[in-house]
Amino acid sequence: DTRVAIIGAGKMARLLAQHLSSRGLSTVLNVVNRSKERSEELAKMVPDVELALHSMDAMIDVVRSVDVVFTSTGATEPILTKENLEVERSGQDEDERDDAQEKEKKTMLIDISVPRNVASDVGEVDGMVVFNVDDLKAVVARNQARRKKLSVQAEVLLKEELVDFRNWHHSLGSVP
Repeated sequence: DTRVAIIGAGKMARLLAQHLSSRGLSTVLNVVNRSKERSEELAKMVPDVELALHSMDAMIDVVRSVDVVFTSTGATEPILTKENLEVERSGQDEDERDDAQEKEKKTMLIDISVPRNVASDVGEVDGMVVFNVDDLKAVVARNQARRKKLSVQAEVLLKEELVDFRNWHHSLGSVP
């Protein structure tokens, strides 16, 4: 099962939690936020989702323990940086680091915040794959272009079938 975390507990976090629940999230959803009260409010708003609430002090540990992280805070500066993610890793001794790297899967960071919560250089950290709002807009644009192309093809097919149907319907008048 995919382990997921959301950093932030506002409206976007609520929408994410509801969406993940509707998609069958079967694991605990980790929520990291600076305000315990706001996290508890989020938990009340999404009673169908089991939340594990964490303080910002645990943010790096949570990021390292999950597969997917969504960031959605009101911070005006990046909260996840190459430096703070690498500092955590440098605290491990050599054997632990080798074991961790062997077992390590990629962590996907999806930054849906404006301004960004994930610094642009975080993608350089081993094991981190970063997507931001601009990347998501590009994916949406590609999907829309593909759907537009498919709808044009469907329209051509429908016109061809309509001609065939009209010819068949017209031929009914000449059958005794």
